Amino acid sequence: HYPLRRQRQMCIRDSSSMNLEFNLIRSSPQDEDAGGSYEVSTPDGKIVSLVTSNRRMRAIMRAVESIKDSDIPILIGGETGTGKDQLAKYVHYSSKRRRGHFISVNCAAIPHELAESELFGHVKGAFTNAVSNKEGLIAAAHGGTLFLNEIGELSPAIQAKLLGVLENKKVTRIGDLNPRDVDFRLICATNRDLEEEVRSGSFRHCLLYTSDAADEEDSVDL
Repeated sequence: HYPLRRQRQMCIRDSSSMNLEFNLIRSSPQDEDAGGSYEVSTPDGKIVSLVTSNRRMRAIMRAVESIKDSDIPILIGGETGTGKDQLAKYVHYSSKRRRGHFISVNCAAIPHELAESELFGHVKGAFTNAVSNKEGLIAAAHGGTLFLNEIGELSPAIQAKLLGVLENKKVTRIGDLNPRDVDFRLICATNRDLEEEVRSGSFRHCLLYTSDAADEEDSVDL
């Protein structure tokens, strides 16, 4: 497998679990030209737009057009403010899943002790204060897209449970004995070096490199 790129560059490449990786950086003058704009409408008539004068970003948009209707998971890397969330929305609303929900989760904003319940849901009585059934955010994304922003903030235990959902296409609420089928497209974003976090043990290797990856992977440095 190709390692995740640590250089400050923009790249498009196939990986494994996060099968397609986009790394976004701020523009430099030598990368700019006349520019271009990209727009897509949501089912309720709102406009999701991306405007760029960066040649490299336009190459990413061409890649998006080629994979938008597949279910290939996407990892978007880049600094805060480089438009990771806007790119995720664009992918969703230009895809065949556009009429499904776009569930955006800021993993950094969820307290660690609540992350499992928020993502996977729970049944009444599963733990103290579980006074009613709760559908998790993963189940809410059924038929649409789950966007996990700052996925590196999730604990290894939650990462392992998420990996199980991706492999089995089923989610089980806390305290429930019956898994539910789920069908969603996964888009993740991070401003961290996840390869370094794999080495340190804080991010699960299997979540980045799954066994069902394509035998050949393409890497394009832009």
